[in-house]
Amino acid sequence: MENDRITSWQVIVLLISVINGTRLLDLPRILVQDAGPDGWLSLFFGHILAVGAAFVMIKLAQRFPRLTFVEYSRRIIGPFLGTTICLGAVFLWTLISARIIRVFADVLKLFVFPRTPIEVIMLMMLLLSLYVVRNGLEPMARTMEILFPVIILTIGLVVLFAVPELDLTNLQPVLAKGLGPVIKGGMRQALEQRGIKLFLLVIPFMLAPQRVGTVVFLGLGINYFLQVIVFIVTIGVFGLHTEDFLWPVSMLAKFLAVPGGIVEHLEIIFMIIWVTAASASLMVNNYLACTALARLAGLSKQYPLAFPLAPIIFFIALLPDSIVATESILLLERMLGFVIAWITPALLLFIAWIRGVKDV
Repeated sequence: MENDRITSWQVIVLLISVINGTRLLDLPRILVQDAGPDGWLSLFFGHILAVGAAFVMIKLAQRFPRLTFVEYSRRIIGPFLGTTICLGAVFLWTLISARIIRVFADVLKLFVFPRTPIEVIMLMMLLLSLYVVRNGLEPMARTMEILFPVIILTIGLVVLFAVPELDLTNLQPVLAKGLGPVIKGGMRQALEQRGIKLFLLVIPFMLAPQRVGTVVFLGLGINYFLQVIVFIVTIGVFGLHTEDFLWPVSMLAKFLAVPGGIVEHLEIIFMIIWVTAASASLMVNNYLACTALARLAGLSKQYPLAFPLAPIIFFIALLPDSIVATESILLLERMLGFVIAWITPALLLFIAWIRGVKDV
C-alpha cells in the first residue's frame, strides 16, 4: 500500500478532476435545459444532496476503517450479495471509463484531429491511462496535483477574457418558472457529482482519514464555485442560446478573442488542458475498477488487471454510433450510479447498524 497513500489535498484534487472530466464541457447546456437561468440554484441544490450522500459513505467507512467497500459489503450482507454489488460497481466504473474515452475522442476528432480514425484516438488515450494506473494511486494523485493549478488557470483565463462580453441580465428573471425545474435540475446535478464514489474505496488509503469530512466540504465547495462560475459566464455570453450548443464551454473558448491578439485560437489551448482533465478522470475510474476487481479476486495489487480490462472498455466505447447515442451510456451510468452510490451505502449502513457489524 506504500504507493497508495495520499494526502487530503490530493483527494480533493481527485474529487474535482473526476467530477469535471468531461461534464464541464456540456454542463451549462444541461443546466439551461433543466432550469433555464436558475441553473446556478440547481447546482447548489445538487451539491447539497451530494454532500449528504458522501457523508453516508463516510459513516459507513468509519465502521470499517481498514477496509474498502469490497470487503465490508461482503461482511455486512454476505459473500454472494456483497460480491454482486461490487461487480456492479466495477461495471459502473468500467462504463464511466468507456464513456469518457468516447466523448474524449469525439471532441478531439471534431476540433483537433478531423482526419484521425476515432478508434486510434480512443486506443491511445486508454493505453496511456492504464499505464499510469499500473503505478498506483499515489503517483497518479501526485501528477494530478501538479497539473491541477494549470487547469484552474486555463479556466480562469477563459472566464477573464469573457468578462467584456458578459450580459448578466441573461440570468434574470430568478425563479420565473418556480422551484420545480430547479429541484429537478438539482437532482440531476446530484447524480452528476459522480466523483463522490471515490469515498467507497479511497478512505483507507488516506494519510489522514479522520479529515475526510473536511475533504468532502472543501472538495464539493470548490467544485461548486468552479462550476457556477463557468455556468454564469457561459449563459452571460450566450444567454438561453447556450442550449443550442452540444459543448458550450468549448464554443465559449472558440468565440472569445484575447485582447491585443497576444494569443490566437484560445480554444486549442483550452482543449489541450481539457484533455488533461479528461485523462485524470479516466485514470481514476480505471483505477477504481481495477482495484475493486483485484480485491474481489484476492489480489493485493491492482496492476495485473489494468490491461485485461482494456478490451472491455474499448468495446463498450465503440458501441455508440454517434455523439448523440453516447448519451444512452450516460443514462445507464446515472441509473447504476444512483443504486451503487446512493441506495447501496444507505442500506449497508442501516443493516450494519441493526446487526452491530463493525471492524474494531
